[in-house]
Amino acid sequence: QLWQQHLGLLLGATVTVVAISYIVAFLIAIPQIALQQNGEAELAQAINIAGQILNNLLQLYLGAGQTQMAIKMARREPVQYTDLFGGGSVFLPLIGAYILAAIAIGIGFVLLIVPGILLLLMWWPYYFLIVDKKAGIIESFSTAATFTKGNWGTTILLWLLSIGIMILGFLALCIGVLFAAPLVTLLWVVAYLMMSGQISQQPYGQPQLGQYGQAAPPPKW
Repeated sequence: QLWQQHLGLLLGATVTVVAISYIVAFLIAIPQIALQQNGEAELAQAINIAGQILNNLLQLYLGAGQTQMAIKMARREPVQYTDLFGGGSVFLPLIGAYILAAIAIGIGFVLLIVPGILLLLMWWPYYFLIVDKKAGIIESFSTAATFTKGNWGTTILLWLLSIGIMILGFLALCIGVLFAAPLVTLLWVVAYLMMSGQISQQPYGQPQLGQYGQAAPPPKW
């Protein structure tokens, strides 16, 4: 329902992120090709690596903005296109947490793969906790583990569902990915908010009932 309600805004944000990525890649490719033609292959390779790092950081920044937009949608808060560029305040903590998670999960996959999978199942909400400004770098991992405890089956189902949605998007002449990607983002955002008790688990439009059948107050963080 959220995806349908905000489809235009979600599509606009997704197209913007993809367009910026291609523009940056194109601008980096120009000097790289020129250097290669002049026989300066090592410098061209250095520019290529620097460009990839820059593009990844830019995608991380814009991804934070996209996620903040989805969180606002799920909470029924006002959201606008400019929120896409509002991830600056969480950018540095996100980089730190991302590096720590990548190292730990990478080591886990080296150790017979299973530990890496377990860390993925346990820690995935860390990203949303930081983007949502609910936890610091270290705290985000321990808090994430409390949310996912008992929810590993749901997490696996979400992964499978996300893969299936993205495959359908690619099959639709690849253009469908522009519609599928924001739907997947909303799926994970809603799962994060439900597991953390920030939104009701009742269907949309049906208030969660508290004591004596009265509508329960919004969950407190």
